[in-house]
Amino acid sequence: MKIIFEDGIKKLGGIDIIERKIKSLENFFKSEPITFLKAPTLPNEKPVEPNYDEMKKGVLDDENLWVWNLCNRLRNVMNKAIIEPKN
Repeated sequence: MKIIFEDGIKKLGGIDIIERKIKSLENFFKSEPITFLKAPTLPNEKPVEPNYDEMKKGVLDDENLWVWNLCNRLRNVMNKAIIEPKN
């Protein structure tokens, strides 16, 4: 499950930014480097969430915290479905 989840996230990183493609069509003879979307990654360990005082100072959540939470929710749902099947 983790491999499939990580492969999907890696595929997001391979998506070209469409605005760059359209702009490069306008300037067909000018060469511009191809840029890609910044894709989220699954961290190896849970990112640290800032406490209330840090948030007041402007410290933001780790940008991959939502990926960690989503993967854990998916893992928990799958484990529950396997361990506790409905009769």
